[in-house]
Amino acid sequence: MLQFLSNCWRFAVAPSTVTWACAVLALAVCLWWLIRGTALVSRIGVDGLAVIAVFATAHFAVSFVCRVGGDVLGALMGPLSMFVSTVGSEGVASMLLAAVVVIRPLPGTALLSIATVFLLNALFSGQFGVVGIWMVLISVGCFEIGLWVFGVTRHAAAPAGSATCGTGTPGPATCRLAPRVAAAIGLANAATLLGQYCIVQEMYRLFFADWYVAAVVLITGLGYGAAGAALGTALGARLRRITL
Repeated sequence: MLQFLSNCWRFAVAPSTVTWACAVLALAVCLWWLIRGTALVSRIGVDGLAVIAVFATAHFAVSFVCRVGGDVLGALMGPLSMFVSTVGSEGVASMLLAAVVVIRPLPGTALLSIATVFLLNALFSGQFGVVGIWMVLISVGCFEIGLWVFGVTRHAAAPAGSATCGTGTPGPATCRLAPRVAAAIGLANAATLLGQYCIVQEMYRLFFADWYVAAVVLITGLGYGAAGAALGTALGARLRRITL
């Protein structure tokens, strides 16, 4: 069964092709920011930037703890620790990103949030390399495209008053928004992980079994990402009633 999955994965995904696609995507993100960066920041506003800063700080704290915990789990479980440690680094991180996007459903929100987390990680870890920047640009491109395609940042979000029912439970607007946010962030998360694995394979010649990469992309990227984004949509809808 694993061999069959490996053959299917190898047929569907060529690392060199994915790496070139990632290079094009990273270049497109850079051009988009150079052309539209000032307008994006102005549209998000000062209050939106403050919200992004708060959630990005929480995202950084989660990712830092998960990195330390992942090292400990890696010594005990080996490569399979990825499926445990990423509950926080992928699931909780996707929840926080979904929440801030629901609060400020505008193009550029994901970009600023992801870039802030990267800069915080770079300052604390001292890792600020070209490949790291490349991977962040891929993440920005995948999330911004996914959120726009699924209409999360392309259309205005539901009014704050309709986000929840009087009992505090998610209302119809949130229930309609959650599947789109979950699909956008889950698929973007999976695409980002796939691109990063392919870059590592092509740049560092560090190879992983095809079935392992497929499992990580589908389970931790798509599965954990979509589940966390669904929860983050409800959180963001509640917070939006307060911030707006």
